[in-house]
Amino acid sequence: MKRQLLVLRHAKSDWSSDSGRDHDRPLSKRGRRAATHIGKVLSSERFCPQLVITSSATRARTTAEIVIERSGVEAPLEVRSSLYGAGVDGWMEEVRSISEGVGSALVVGHEPTCSAVVETLAGVRTVYPTAGLAGLAVNTPWSDLGNSRCELEYFLVPRLIEPLFER
Repeated sequence: MKRQLLVLRHAKSDWSSDSGRDHDRPLSKRGRRAATHIGKVLSSERFCPQLVITSSATRARTTAEIVIERSGVEAPLEVRSSLYGAGVDGWMEEVRSISEGVGSALVVGHEPTCSAVVETLAGVRTVYPTAGLAGLAVNTPWSDLGNSRCELEYFLVPRLIEPLFER
């Protein structure tokens, strides 16, 4: 079974917020708009995840919720506190735990881990802006992820897709 892994960096957060802790920082207005646009892209069957996993940080969780709502995807959302602050190894451990019956998964996380994961899996170095989305073709069971190369099928950034939705 060919699988698809979607790696999404959370949308732009609101640094002016008085939320206190980094973990609790919300999305900015621009971030909400970018998450909406990514959701619209994911409404296409080609990009439709069957499972969404997100970091527990407010900005990541809110990004995932907006993406699911705007895409119309009926995928379960799993919040994983271990993804907040995780490096590549911790991130890969979470993805390797995905049920083998899932063909497509979206993982919402943080930098620099999103870039490092794409480079580790596909051998492609990326500059990952907020709400950047990489689509990887996975030709191995989830449990073996990282033992073979994935193929980077696409890399979308908000500033390139926003004009499509603002007409």
